[in-house]
Amino acid sequence: MKIVGILGNGWLGRALKDYWLTQFPDLLVHTFNRSSQKDSITFNLAKDVLPPSQLKECQLLYVLLPPGRDLDAYLSSLNQLTRIYAKVNKIIFVSTTSVFAEDQGRCDEDTMPANSSPRALKLLEAEAIIMNAFSTSTIIRSAGQIGPDRYPALSLARKSVLPAGNTPVNVIHLDDLVRILTLPLTQDTPKIIHAVSPLHPLKRDFYSKQAMDLGFKLGKFPNGELKEKCVDSIYLKEINYQFANKACDVF
Repeated sequence: MKIVGILGNGWLGRALKDYWLTQFPDLLVHTFNRSSQKDSITFNLAKDVLPPSQLKECQLLYVLLPPGRDLDAYLSSLNQLTRIYAKVNKIIFVSTTSVFAEDQGRCDEDTMPANSSPRALKLLEAEAIIMNAFSTSTIIRSAGQIGPDRYPALSLARKSVLPAGNTPVNVIHLDDLVRILTLPLTQDTPKIIHAVSPLHPLKRDFYSKQAMDLGFKLGKFPNGELKEKCVDSIYLKEINYQFANKACDVF
């Protein structure tokens, strides 16, 4: 029996576990959360010195911890993880495509991130901590996550000024993100995978259609400064991954 851990049992972690329970009946899944939660082991990397015994049982560990605002504390927690989980077989770390600059053009797994913002540099440092500590790690850079209870158009409905509408979106639906995260569980994977829809509609088209589907209408998007970032995945093309959700198809 393979024992897998999910560190971070939020919106994504719960969906991942639910999917695994339907697909892998012989899989034992431990979930760890920073606060008390039903069916999850309470464990806070930043505070708890001694990890729960179940953590060290895991042959494969998924780290789904969002960075939050205090990035220095986040990096400290990841360093703590490397000390208490040094003998892991494999670790899967969920990062973000925001490590790339907004005007960096087409970016795949071979593209060197050129975002020089302090936050992006810290996120790249987080990736490096994991890759340097765990030789068999896989970094999965997730685009903007959409799906049940997560509709970015809702946040725009409360804004008086809308973002530039002539820039492409980089998003991934929960259905596909869960399936892409499952790949390291079933096969050998490269060091970096981009989890992003191959469709990149303009923001004005994507958000307007999502708002219409939800029953309301957004205002007019200004053109703004033209910046283009289209994140792509070489790996998903190589394995002929078939996307399950067409949430980005606005046409």
